[in-house]
Amino acid sequence: MVMCFYNLFIFLGVRDVAYWYCILYVLSMAGNLLVLTGLGFQYFWMETPECLFLATMSHELRRPINAICVFLN
Repeated sequence: MVMCFYNLFIFLGVRDVAYWYCILYVLSMAGNLLVLTGLGFQYFWMETPECLFLATMSHELRRPINAICVFLN
């Protein structure tokens, strides 16, 4: 997140679009890491119906579905 603030201040100073793309890249990678590690679902999206469905299904179904989701992302 420090890189986002750093690039935001540089972007506001010089108005170069490359810094805006860098901000978007860092935020998208942070979101991707939250999803892959499960922290996003644990802290941000825990009340969505998809998460409740995955939490209550048996582990025999959960592993293949998670593997498919990882390969699709």
